[in-house]
Amino acid sequence: MNILSAEGKGISRLQKPDKIFLENTNLAYAIDPNPDKGNMRDGDFFISGLTIEAGGKSKTGKQVQHTGNYLVAADDIETGLGTKVPLWLFSFLY
Repeated sequence: MNILSAEGKGISRLQKPDKIFLENTNLAYAIDPNPDKGNMRDGDFFISGLTIEAGGKSKTGKQVQHTGNYLVAADDIETGLGTKVPLWLFSFLY
């Protein structure tokens, strides 16, 4: 399992994590033959000053546009436009 917690100091980091992900998302299919796609790709990630919002093809940047520097990683699209990029492109970084 991968556990993501909000930034914190001291004992506050030991509290309940914000999100829990399976290390290998293929394991979700062993638990449920039709897992929820939203849970499989869910995530708002902050990396080196860039906020990445993952979602489906209808996902917009409304939730993260206040950050100024953001990308929407959308599933089920082949090409991107502006701040919306295909989610599959991130697999090249793995």
